[in-house]
Amino acid sequence: MATCPQVEESLLKRSSALQVSVLQSQNDSSRKICVANTHLFWHPKGENIRLIQVAIALSHIKHVINDMYPATPLILCGDFNATPSTGTYTFVNSGSITEDHESWDSEVKEQRFAMSLTHQFSLKSACGEPAYTNYVGGFHGCLDYVFIDANVLEVEQVIPLPSHEEVTTHQALPSVSHPSDHI
Repeated sequence: MATCPQVEESLLKRSSALQVSVLQSQNDSSRKICVANTHLFWHPKGENIRLIQVAIALSHIKHVINDMYPATPLILCGDFNATPSTGTYTFVNSGSITEDHESWDSEVKEQRFAMSLTHQFSLKSACGEPAYTNYVGGFHGCLDYVFIDANVLEVEQVIPLPSHEEVTTHQALPSVSHPSDHI
């Protein structure tokens, strides 16, 4: 980042959150699971910022698991503010992204940069790619995910999302029946 001071400054101005918890079974102390929750930058033109944010998050999670809780499976969830067609989703889901991926582009010349990224995890979306998890005026799309360690964990059941009729009864989210703009 030192070679891109404008990018570093732009990244530091953007809020993000990451909470990492390692949970242990009460019945078997050798059974643990790492659950991480994140909220990435929201702006539609901030895909390059989200890529860096999720790379930093995965790097921190790698440190937690490798250095403190080896061989612990991961559940990574949150509001990624990224649809399945974006580089953020591609990176998390596939484990890598190339420096020539279109998600590195920025309309702001000083914020254009690119790099190849990889992570060690084998993650897959536990709930697939719903038509939307966010439904507001002018936009609806899948932005929220639960990624699981594909090598160790498997999904037994997914709680159904509200029907399209339920979500659109009051035009958009949030509404009287759904207090958040995300489901």
